[in-house]
Amino acid sequence: MEAFWNQIALSLMQKSIFNCGRHGCTEWTGGREHGVYGKKSVVWPDGRKKIERVHRLSYMHAHHILRDEMPNKNSQGERLDVSHICHNPICLKPEHLILEPHSLNMDRMGCRMRNLCTKDHYPHCLL
Repeated sequence: MEAFWNQIALSLMQKSIFNCGRHGCTEWTGGREHGVYGKKSVVWPDGRKKIERVHRLSYMHAHHILRDEMPNKNSQGERLDVSHICHNPICLKPEHLILEPHSLNMDRMGCRMRNLCTKDHYPHCLL
């Protein structure tokens, strides 16, 4: 399994630029989904090949969580998203990614639009 995670790390690093912008994001330079989120093809240890959003893949790598083990709902049944606290959709820096309910992710989008964090969530947005 360690070889798989090492391969993921190497493939993410090869198409990334480090310490970008004022928040020090790690930005994906590879393919994008609908011109927004980074995407990458992954062959999982069970042999299945899937296209993954790179920020989700980076989160899974940082926490060593396989795709099938990734929580998709919290204890209240709310959908979970991997959110960017930096509001940069091509950022894959693990410190900028958090697994949180979809409602909080949408609240963060409001912060981005206002360019002011409501601080109704933790960690607070990087603006």
